[in-house]
Amino acid sequence: MRNEKTIRRVTTWIAIAVACLMALLLPSAYYSIAHNYRVGSMETELAMTASTVSQEITRNPELWRYAQVRLEEMISRRTQGGAGGALRIYDEKGDLVAERKGLESSPVLVRTYQLKDSGIAVGMIEIRTSLRPLLINTAIVALIGSALGLMVFLSLRILPLRAIYQAEDSLRKSRDEMEARVAERTAELTSSNQNLLAEIEARKTAEEQLLHDAFHDGLTGLPNRALFMDRLTRPIAIARRRKEYLFAVLFLDLDRFKVVNDSLGHIVGDKLLVALGERLVTCLRPGDTVARLGGDEFVVLLEDMVAAENAVMIAGRIDQELKTPFILAGHEVFASGSIGIALSASSYEKAEQVLRDADTAMYQAKTRGRAQYALFEPGMHAEAMKRLQLESDLRRALERKEFMTYSQPILSVKTNTVIGCEALVRWQHPERGIVFPGDFIQVAEETGLLVAIDRL
Repeated sequence: MRNEKTIRRVTTWIAIAVACLMALLLPSAYYSIAHNYRVGSMETELAMTASTVSQEITRNPELWRYAQVRLEEMISRRTQGGAGGALRIYDEKGDLVAERKGLESSPVLVRTYQLKDSGIAVGMIEIRTSLRPLLINTAIVALIGSALGLMVFLSLRILPLRAIYQAEDSLRKSRDEMEARVAERTAELTSSNQNLLAEIEARKTAEEQLLHDAFHDGLTGLPNRALFMDRLTRPIAIARRRKEYLFAVLFLDLDRFKVVNDSLGHIVGDKLLVALGERLVTCLRPGDTVARLGGDEFVVLLEDMVAAENAVMIAGRIDQELKTPFILAGHEVFASGSIGIALSASSYEKAEQVLRDADTAMYQAKTRGRAQYALFEPGMHAEAMKRLQLESDLRRALERKEFMTYSQPILSVKTNTVIGCEALVRWQHPERGIVFPGDFIQVAEETGLLVAIDRL
């Protein structure tokens, strides 16, 4: 009886929640869509009317404000298919020049547009439309949504309970049958105890393998990101308690690994990653950790260092080890890597912070050329954030079409005549003004946006 009451109560609340959701979602969605459409129509009509009136102002800059009949005829043509409502044109003093009557019952939606002549404000267009029809239609939609919600409530309240009762009876019968069969086979299960123990042992072995696979890289057998981050939390906690405790994280990224994959194939590329992991292990102490994050990215955790210079020494040892070529599938492959080093600091609270700073330092090392290493400095993070902001601005600039192309003539020294022209791109940034290519071309090339810019 108690279970039936609980099921009935839960089902009722679910039905009420779904019904209320439908009753609220339909009018809300309708109002949002219709309101946005109304605003868009008003802004479109404003822009088109402003264009027409601006042409009139250009033709008669001094007398346009006295051409009331002509202006009212212009704005009356746009009534059909426009946003509707009242439309008024004011001069720079705020005096009414022309108007178009329309529905303005409260509440009212208002949009304005400033008229300019040669960059100087000479007037304003104002359009006002009533939201009352929209609210009435929304109320009708709300009634329809409430009716649908009621239907859904009744459906969810009655049908699921019937199905649940039937399922409960079926489960009760199945349970009784199962208990009888269990009692009959108890003796058989006793004789199969040895087989069961063997299966348990095999399962334990499989679970151990699954646990190992969950925390190790499937290709190299090294610890993966999850295990590395877990191990990194320990030295961070120790360093916060003991100021003299030193540790470091080295972030290694192979230089031009894509060239190996594209030229020799992914199989050779995978063998290179395996061989690199083995060499990294030989460069470290037994207590240190080397892990593969994915792709051609490896990280090293150096714990309980005597001095910070140990991290630089290990980075140099890795760089020296990479100078020996790899022999893979009959090919001699030379590899190098860029290394970022993040030293322990009391400000670190999470493993993600240390890994982020090591990654930032690695990127800084990569900008200096191949086979370089760099120690993280606070200014690098600001530089990385600046680069990220520049990349975001570039993507928005492509969407907003902020790039401009200029043609620079090419003169012949011999004939002193124009023999061609060179296309120059400039970025009209909304806040920084004109941005020259030297400030954004490198980031555009690294992020693949340069191709899209070239197509402009």
